[in-house]
Amino acid sequence: MLLPDKPYFTLIERHVPPPGETCQMIASSLEKAEEATIHKEIAKRRMRLGANLDQVTRDVKREVLLNSEVVSLRKNNLTEIENIYQKIIDWTEDIDIRRKYESKLLRHAYDSLIVCPPSEKRSKRDKVWQIAHGMVVLNLPDELAWTISMDWKDFEYIGIRQIYTNV
Repeated sequence: MLLPDKPYFTLIERHVPPPGETCQMIASSLEKAEEATIHKEIAKRRMRLGANLDQVTRDVKREVLLNSEVVSLRKNNLTEIENIYQKIIDWTEDIDIRRKYESKLLRHAYDSLIVCPPSEKRSKRDKVWQIAHGMVVLNLPDELAWTISMDWKDFEYIGIRQIYTNV
């Protein structure tokens, strides 16, 4: 009800905080819930016989990042927390906050890509690439974005394309 895409927002607009601040509060609570769930499940499962900490961590992250109640709503291949991050980016006027949440969005999408099932890898990879490429185009100093942009590019194809266009 406190976000601009809700039906009654125009009626209460002057009496509530700006949408960017509201989204930041929502994101903060979702981040805390997600982190608490991951830590609790890892602690519970690592005591099982034959449990490998790396495998347990991967399994828990897969379940929490892709299927849990905390991030269960999916729109445009984004989880709920990624949608909130995108809304903060769209509605916040403060450049520093926008950059901070762009980095958070990229990292969360990248973490989800790492643990997602093979059937979803292609669409997740495209979304991560799109986010990282947008950050590189804006010349943001984010190491992950630049690494993804450089490592995931097919330079052999670029080189051939440039040779044919220069001739």
